[in-house]
Amino acid sequence: MDRWLKDKDSLNTGDCIFAVVLAGGEASRFGRLKQIEPVAGTCLLGIVARNALACGGIEKVILVLGHEAETVRKELGGIVENERLEIVVNKEYRKGLSTSLRAGLEKAQALGCDAVAFLLGDMPMIDSKLIDTVIDRYRTSSCRLCYVKTKVHAGHPIIVRRDLFGEFLMVRGDVGGREIVRRNIKSALAVEVDDIKGVYQLDINDSKDMEFYLSL
Repeated sequence: MDRWLKDKDSLNTGDCIFAVVLAGGEASRFGRLKQIEPVAGTCLLGIVARNALACGGIEKVILVLGHEAETVRKELGGIVENERLEIVVNKEYRKGLSTSLRAGLEKAQALGCDAVAFLLGDMPMIDSKLIDTVIDRYRTSSCRLCYVKTKVHAGHPIIVRRDLFGEFLMVRGDVGGREIVRRNIKSALAVEVDDIKGVYQLDINDSKDMEFYLSL
């Protein structure tokens, strides 16, 4: 039996979970504003936002914008009208990924959620089914962290319980929360997922990545 399923009195069953989508960067490796790259009738970021909004286990989606925020907002179209979507503009995005992480997490904390599911705005293969699978495992456990693990990668979505928010808010520089996950690995639950094609953790960093994504 999974060691996180033993104590029924401390399960995360009723936790209110928000998604925090980090999408404030300049996309320098891509060569243009990749957040608005056209995909399937919307844009790259629109796919990620749509996947998060489709999750039954997500109460609210906080979308963190930064570079050319108004342009990105316009390209998202009708998605921004969804009552479950909240947009946060990170004016300090040039200082690195951690600033978007903090901006999104601070908003989620202020709105009173119990946990957040971190997603990246350039990882469109993380669909609603995968997110809800991780949420279900989180809710039936007492873990403080929950993340996806495939044969090749360990990564997103990463669900962080409220009692770890303080550690994540201390992160600085162009990094996310990977070091915090490592530091708290004994209280983390890895959700093993079959990824036959090896694409769940695909992030779109350059035009070749986009070509590969569109070929799937």
